[in-house]
Amino acid sequence: FLAAEDNAMNADLLKELLEMSGARCEIARNGRAALAMFSNSRPGYYDAILMDIQMPVMDGCTAASAIRSLDREDAKTIQIYAMTAGTLEEDVARSFEAGMNAHIPKPVDIHVIKNHIRRKNQESYPQEKGYPVLRENRSRSRLPGCSGIPGPGVSRSG
Repeated sequence: FLAAEDNAMNADLLKELLEMSGARCEIARNGRAALAMFSNSRPGYYDAILMDIQMPVMDGCTAASAIRSLDREDAKTIQIYAMTAGTLEEDVARSFEAGMNAHIPKPVDIHVIKNHIRRKNQESYPQEKGYPVLRENRSRSRLPGCSGIPGPGVSRSG
């Protein structure tokens, strides 16, 4: 994963939660850094991007839009999840317009991320009780595979 988060405490917590779940996570402290890290990586290196919306230097929506406009195949298909405290319809619409696939409310719950990845990996994965509803942009392509976060009944596949 590539996680763009300017708050050091939030970034460290997110990284730890993902790594405890078996995923690799790299942190970008702003949108420009996330764009550079994605641009300089080999295609397919990152399974998904977790993008804070409100960051200094370059905000998450600008960074997501810039990633989507890159001339490489995975720029169009990588899952980009907006992470924000802004849950108004305008906030959700803005993140989708920027090319995000889902809008995850803060504080981020690792179960929401896992649940979304499961749904992207399997056409019909049952909604697990107790997880918050995740708003998603269904116009984006499906994540082809994410072996870093297995869940109950989900086999690890590469």
